[in-house]
Amino acid sequence: MGEHEESGKEGESLALKTSATSSSTDLADASKNESDAKSTPFQLGMLFFGLALSVFMAALDITIVAVATPSIITDFKTFSGLSWVGTAYLLSSTPFFPTYGKLADIFGRKPILLSAILIFEAGSLMCGLAPNMAILIAGRAVSGLGGGALLPLAYIVVSDVVPLRERPKYMSIFAAAFGIACIAGPLLGGAFTDRVSWRWCFLINLPVGALTALVVIFYLGLPIPHGDIRNKLGKIDYLGTLFIATATVLLASALSLGGVEYAWSSAAIISMFVLSFACAVLFVASQLKFSKNPLISADLWGNRALIPVWLCGILQGALFFSLTYYVPIYFQVVNGDKAVAAGVHTLPLILGHILLTFAGGIAISSTGYTAPIVYLSACCFIVGAALTSTLTSDSGLDKQYGYLVLLGMGSGLASQSINLNGQSVVAPPRLAVMISSYSFCQALGGILGIAVDGSVLTNALSSRLIQLIDSETLLEYVTNHPSEIRDAGKVPVSLVQPVVDAYTASLSLVFKAAAATAGAFLVTSLFLRRDRMKGARRGKA
Repeated sequence: MGEHEESGKEGESLALKTSATSSSTDLADASKNESDAKSTPFQLGMLFFGLALSVFMAALDITIVAVATPSIITDFKTFSGLSWVGTAYLLSSTPFFPTYGKLADIFGRKPILLSAILIFEAGSLMCGLAPNMAILIAGRAVSGLGGGALLPLAYIVVSDVVPLRERPKYMSIFAAAFGIACIAGPLLGGAFTDRVSWRWCFLINLPVGALTALVVIFYLGLPIPHGDIRNKLGKIDYLGTLFIATATVLLASALSLGGVEYAWSSAAIISMFVLSFACAVLFVASQLKFSKNPLISADLWGNRALIPVWLCGILQGALFFSLTYYVPIYFQVVNGDKAVAAGVHTLPLILGHILLTFAGGIAISSTGYTAPIVYLSACCFIVGAALTSTLTSDSGLDKQYGYLVLLGMGSGLASQSINLNGQSVVAPPRLAVMISSYSFCQALGGILGIAVDGSVLTNALSSRLIQLIDSETLLEYVTNHPSEIRDAGKVPVSLVQPVVDAYTASLSLVFKAAAATAGAFLVTSLFLRRDRMKGARRGKA
């Protein structure tokens, strides 16, 4: 692994070396054209500020909607759209993560990043003006199409310009931006929802996106590979993208609709699973046998050290996205909090994430080992999720906050360690593809986590409420207006606590499922490469 120490040593130049899986000559020429453009400390600072802004914007859109979800459901009067509000964003971005890395190699980092910001802004505008749930979900899908490129591109640029042993420090900047967005998201989402409108949870992206685009335009000096547009378009793996997108959409649809709109044994659900599996097989076959410019090259498929990295990415993504999505529901619906209070109550989880992200980065830079950090992350997830499943409406703040801190610690420790473990086992020319494929696994895990836990919550809650409520009208109201259960006069007093207990028991199953997922995460992490990263320093970072 000696070559990893050399990765990105020319970080003092804004001329970024692209990881050419193909068309390496064009990319080398482009980089050469920028070779004399030395950056000043101010320019480097603005470079990472712009990248951090893009990460902040993408993270804000994920976290801000979690607190506003119950109010959105109440406004549109449809509980069935709960998982799709979050899933639609991930669903549109996930299939294209590997493609983003490929496009960045073909067209250059900067054009793809600016295009992603533009698409993301268009989707945010759709969400902010949505007249119904269908348009809102469509807008979330458009936002995901653009927003999904922001995080992997930021990490790809870091891998281009920063040596491996220094990356934890720079990746911590993005983790901080992500954490700040996670803090600002619940608070802004709660404030907008309670005092203005949940629509501003999406419209706020417009000024942030405009500022991000300006910084990228003026300070991100990325080389643009040579070649005419026709040749560049010919290098895109359309067939592979089609297969992976179809497989992902069908899988997420089956998980979201199963047990809710259709029985698990229905022909529709079974057909979706079968077709999803078939498309996944065709995707792998196309990458290994048929594609001239595959999204994921054959040498990465044959790298056994990447398999546990990808699997850990799926499991960690499932844990993070599902927990941050369903924890606010506990505080809003079960604990009786409004949106702002729910946002404040989720801060321990986010603060734990931020602090342990920096602590994990320091530990990795100092020791060079990533696997032990992942082990500790999984243990925190197991204990935190198991304890969170015991919460009731009578649980005190000490338990609520303490358990969430543990979950945040698990999330923070995993935020860099798995990614860096993967980067340490591939050659520098494959870093962009490795990072984008890992991002795909994380987002795929998010889709699986939100969809599966959404089905668990919906099915468990429906079965319990049916036993409590005879009136179909009241049953529909309680199901479709989760944020108003405790409001005076909305639900008979005699039913308020039983309904809250039904939510508590249903959410407990969601958190137990998270604990089981964390157990699988721990077992999988044991297969990660345990070598010390080349060039990592001993002592203080």
